Amino acid sequence: MTRKRKSNHSQSSQIARAMKIARQVHAEQRRIEQAERQANVRASETSSQADARRQLNAERMDSQRASETAEATAFRHQQFAACIASQRASETADETASRRQENAERMASQRASETADETASRRQDNLDRMAAQRASETADETASRRQENADRMASQRVSETVEEADTRRLAVAQRQAERRQIFARNNWGLSLGEKGSPVKTNINWL
Repeated sequence: MTRKRKSNHSQSSQIARAMKIARQVHAEQRRIEQAERQANVRASETSSQADARRQLNAERMDSQRASETAEATAFRHQQFAACIASQRASETADETASRRQENAERMASQRASETADETASRRQDNLDRMAAQRASETADETASRRQENADRMASQRVSETVEEADTRRLAVAQRQAERRQIFARNNWGLSLGEKGSPVKTNINWL
């Protein structure tokens, strides 16, 4: 009787594993089909339709994120990072280059149409998000992130032209100047000394 129960249990476990694998395969097929449908829809939409879709997505994401807890935010960031890492680990060099080109074109298109206030808001959001992510990461995660950034930058710079290198350096200089301005605005006040010379005073002390 005991052997029969073990045999039945083993058979049930095998069936459960087979069903789990089948569900995973089916879910992956659904994701692929959905991605193909989305690609077809986006390939046929106009620039106005694309802008409207992005705006709706942005509003929906803002609404969802405004109501989530800190734990939910951290979990979402972790899932997103794992998903991106999985996708990039399986892509070819051509797919990587194509993805970067598409991202660059999309970002350039979005930034070309935004106002000065929108630009400032976007940059501040990026800084806040990066600060929140880095504040919660471990020492190993920090080291891994820096290594990945260094590897990615080295790979990009090996293949860039002289013009691309000049453009990159100019963009870096502009970002650094903007960050210094934001830091100065958020952390320091400017007052006049006795002789009219500017003196920096920490506004947190006032």
